[in-house]
Amino acid sequence: MQILLVCNIAPSQQGYGVSPTQFIDLYCERTDPSFWSEPLNALTNASFLIGAWYAWRVVSNAKSKLPWALRALPGLLAAVGICSFLFHTLATLWAAVADQLTILLFGCVFLYAFLYHAVRLPRIPALTVAVLFGAASYYFPRLLPPGLLNQSGGYLPYLLGLLAMTAWLTIRRRMAARQFAGAIMLFCLALFFRTVDQYWCAQFPPGTHFLWHLLNGAVLALLSIALLHEVSRSR
Repeated sequence: MQILLVCNIAPSQQGYGVSPTQFIDLYCERTDPSFWSEPLNALTNASFLIGAWYAWRVVSNAKSKLPWALRALPGLLAAVGICSFLFHTLATLWAAVADQLTILLFGCVFLYAFLYHAVRLPRIPALTVAVLFGAASYYFPRLLPPGLLNQSGGYLPYLLGLLAMTAWLTIRRRMAARQFAGAIMLFCLALFFRTVDQYWCAQFPPGTHFLWHLLNGAVLALLSIALLHEVSRSR
């Protein structure tokens, strides 16, 4: 399972004898199992909630009612922040699973909305691609060496998907292309800070994972708002 690999559970432990309340310590900032042992990592999840609020305002101000997949984006973005907050405070396996699954769900719904409402693929092919992306993203970390890039390698399918969507928007000269390109640059920077968190513990004890939250919150908000505007303009 992706979740177990991300949580640094050895392969021999996967599947059996793993408690949902098992304690997980992955980041520099955490020094003990207490609730507020990761204050920066926990509180910076507010970036996702702020992004969700901005995306909700775009949905609310739309001239016509938007499709369900687009209206769901603000709620899913808020769910990412809430579940990440739970993980960085409770530090348990079930919270890690919730954290990863909300990110995966957001990615699948976003891709479906992009393909169906922006690219105008038929519903079934768009849904099929989104499901296949979800399956590939879920199992991709199993192909990587444990601990590669501080578990950031599991986000490579998301980066590839963003590159493909941005290329399509650029070729079609769509206005959202610039926002998507900007999101890619922010996402690469966010991945960098996520990756180096453990390597910089000695020099900077709080770590750099909180910067992943701040930047990734901006990435998801920027992508959501850009897609909402892109579809709204074409309706």
